[in-house]
Amino acid sequence: METLRIKHRDFQIIEKVSDNVFKCSYKNKVYLVTHFEPHTSSADELIYNLERIFSSGVSSPKLRFIDKKSGYYVRDLVEGKKVIEYLGETDITEDQLQQLFNNAFLAKIKGITLDYSPDKWIIADERLIYIDTYCTKYDENSDLVKSYLRLWFPTTEMEKYLQKYGISIDKNRIKDQYSVNKQIVLMLCKYYK
Repeated sequence: METLRIKHRDFQIIEKVSDNVFKCSYKNKVYLVTHFEPHTSSADELIYNLERIFSSGVSSPKLRFIDKKSGYYVRDLVEGKKVIEYLGETDITEDQLQQLFNNAFLAKIKGITLDYSPDKWIIADERLIYIDTYCTKYDENSDLVKSYLRLWFPTTEMEKYLQKYGISIDKNRIKDQYSVNKQIVLMLCKYYK
């Protein structure tokens, strides 16, 4: 069995997920190990983003190790259903929306903007978890409410977004503009900080 040496620890490769992502075990626990090109500006940006996301309190897989020399980072493996697939089947629950707003608030007070596209989030054990490594300095024009929120509700924007990923949606779930806007405003009044 192949191993990866990361921070003086031997991780056993269980499965190759993609070219640079591996499912590995260490001390009977399973982790997701990602390789990056060390000593580059993109590596510095990636490490910076990982640390900012993890320290913000945003619900994301726990960052265990970053090995800057060999170019690996290790996060807990969190398996769940991608939100984009979930939205193809059913509407998001109020509890999940509250979690989304809470994560957006935590990111905002940390001074970062995340990618709130539904394909960057998963639902695992009823928790909404951010699985991407993208973040930028907080920009009001790119925050959840102004740029992404309509993708989380049964709108024509969500329908087009899902179609782009080859996911079909029952046309009966798409609500008229007035009732969707009303629902969005109610959720904003209730949960937006």
